[in-house]
Amino acid sequence: MHLAFCSIIVFIFVCSNQGHQTMKVAIIGAGPSGLISAKYCADAGFDYDIYEQTGAVGGTWVYTDKTDLDENDLPVHSSMYKNLRTNLPKELMTFGGFTYPEELKRSYLYQAEVLQYFENFTKHFHIDEHIKFFSYVKQIESLTNGKWLVKLLDVKSKTETEHIYNVVMVCNGHYEKPFIPDIKGASGFEGMKLHSHAYRIAEIFTGKTVLIIGGGPSGIDISRLLSKVALKVFLSHRNVIPIKLPNSVYLKPIVKEIFKNSVVFNDGTEENIDVILYCTGYEYSYPFLSKNSDIEIVNGKWVRPLYKQIVNIEHPTMAFIGIPFAVAAIPVLEVQVRFFISSLTGHFQIPSKENMLKDFQEYVTDKKSKSMYPNYMHKMGNYLEQEKYFNDLTTTANITRVPNVVNKLYKAVKDMRNLDACYKIVDSETFEVTFC
Repeated sequence: MHLAFCSIIVFIFVCSNQGHQTMKVAIIGAGPSGLISAKYCADAGFDYDIYEQTGAVGGTWVYTDKTDLDENDLPVHSSMYKNLRTNLPKELMTFGGFTYPEELKRSYLYQAEVLQYFENFTKHFHIDEHIKFFSYVKQIESLTNGKWLVKLLDVKSKTETEHIYNVVMVCNGHYEKPFIPDIKGASGFEGMKLHSHAYRIAEIFTGKTVLIIGGGPSGIDISRLLSKVALKVFLSHRNVIPIKLPNSVYLKPIVKEIFKNSVVFNDGTEENIDVILYCTGYEYSYPFLSKNSDIEIVNGKWVRPLYKQIVNIEHPTMAFIGIPFAVAAIPVLEVQVRFFISSLTGHFQIPSKENMLKDFQEYVTDKKSKSMYPNYMHKMGNYLEQEKYFNDLTTTANITRVPNVVNKLYKAVKDMRNLDACYKIVDSETFEVTFC
């Protein structure tokens, strides 16, 4: 699916005179990236705790009726809605070595089935024993000795605690702060306006004429659901739609101007509209990072300066997991975690600041050449960019390569999604497809 996940990880090195090394890890967030981080921390022999703001694992895969604040008056991170179908097959949504139940034949799953997978993963690897629920991260501050001060709030008792760590990994996800484009006349629209972050059920749009702005995974899936109850659904998009939509969904180009009760599109056509639903993505937001973390977010879209879109170049003991988008998210999360954990175990050495900055500038130049600067700096989009990223991380860290079948399957499903298709990974190069 298009949504997902994350957490912050914190590690401590304590070395005795005999050279004995102990590492303590604090993982903040029990979404998919936090869970896979915990698994690899355990594999490396690290001690760890997980701090989770809510009372459940799964991150954005946890459904809640709430859309603004939760029961503890904290911002709702989840953008999950009822009857969601994944935009990728489950064969691209597994952490290595842990599969979905054999009896689950379908490849395109519903939200509850994916959440069950992460719950099973948590129990199987005994991660639940390390989770501290209802723990809210208030601030992460860089200390003069190179360590990090993490300030926490227990959202039930309202007590605050502080902990010092050597390393921080930030992976709190990027599906909380909605991005709404500035479209001429939008403020004067008299109908209902909402972002997909606040969308939960289709029934409230019964009999309405709905305009969905944005042809990404959420826009496509929600248009399919609304077509069953709405009078009409218009989907405004820029790119090719990789799925056959119901006949009651009408494709439109991008919006030129919005009026009180209608919308004009770039092709000059105008439609009367009751509801505008923005499926226009999210901004990166890390309100808990202190200024001295030296992380800048440009236009809400570009987190910088990062080495390999992971490591804070100014403070290489801080890493970010799960920032790239338009990717097969689960394999990307796993390889990013493997990359960073390998640097902590000494399997490979993070380059000097000078060399990281050189790599960073090459990355910026490449994105500029593709007209992705500055708002699409973390977008990959096609399988070739994803394959290049996988190979770069695994080669740099000298770790096991991501099986090539991941890129082959991603290529096959990226441009055309068939919800009736069932895939099977045969080996590291090959997959099979049948129809359920």
